[in-house]
Amino acid sequence: MNIKLALLVFWVLGLVWLLQTDSMGIGVSSGHSREPVVKEVKVKKGKVVVAVFPSTVDPERNAQRVETIRHTWGGGVEVVFMGHGDYVLPQNMSSLHQGSTDVIRWMIDKSLQHHPDLQWWVKADDLTYIIPTNLHRYLSTRDSSDIQLLGRRLRLPGGEIFCSGGAGYVLSRSAISFITSNWDKCRGSGWSAKEGGDIALSTCLPKEAIIDTRDEPGGERFSAYGPQRTSHGTVDKWYKDYTPWYSIPSGLACCSEHMITFHYVEYGEAKAIHAVLTRQEEFRKKSDAERLAMWPTASPLLSGYSTKPEESDQMWGLLIDHIKV
Repeated sequence: MNIKLALLVFWVLGLVWLLQTDSMGIGVSSGHSREPVVKEVKVKKGKVVVAVFPSTVDPERNAQRVETIRHTWGGGVEVVFMGHGDYVLPQNMSSLHQGSTDVIRWMIDKSLQHHPDLQWWVKADDLTYIIPTNLHRYLSTRDSSDIQLLGRRLRLPGGEIFCSGGAGYVLSRSAISFITSNWDKCRGSGWSAKEGGDIALSTCLPKEAIIDTRDEPGGERFSAYGPQRTSHGTVDKWYKDYTPWYSIPSGLACCSEHMITFHYVEYGEAKAIHAVLTRQEEFRKKSDAERLAMWPTASPLLSGYSTKPEESDQMWGLLIDHIKV
């Protein structure tokens, strides 16, 4: 075989190889370089927007809390703030309580205006700590076309079921549509502009829309307390009274391994929780004393509603080993 014939055979074989690989989905890029074509399989997730309201507890710390959220869990989800350069209440609403129905409705409308594709609207305050990966994971299992209110269910002595505002709650897009469509009717049933918005919004929805968000073993996904009190079950009497369906668990049974929120988390404790959850392996190797040394011990870094952990506190097992992020 002469050289010209050998080159021709080599060229034909190369052409056949290219055609075969293209048919297998590896292909040749449209540019000059040849790269594999990767067919990505993406899980469709609805747009999630978290609206953070300023807490009325020690309001002089609101700005520090917002700054901490921006640099911790706020990086994992779309967050909008009432005030602080984001959504500022108009003058004619400035006298209303920040948790009133009218203010919540205004925040929902502003969120939709800036994020028309949102499918899930999360209401929290600046003392709420959110674990974004678990929030997204949980909502990916739900359908935003259903009327749903997701959060920490509570029941008033009169029988009304609602979700704790501090623990954070989630409204599906369909729930928002239902509330806005029935706004005048719901207000006519006893609402007022200054009434507690979390309770009022819940009573506007069908009862079956308020979902039990515990996991299969019974662990909560949303908590109205910080990790130390949640893991010990040392909650207030009203909280137990407003939870008539089951006893408040303690230890690791308190919480889902895909925990979504804690509450009454002051900015110093928020930084500590974030450090542990994002560096679990590192903190697993630390001694009890080393872990305790980095935890805030008192106000203003620790909320007055929180409790300082002990060296061998079971809270460490909750944050380091139990919760998956």
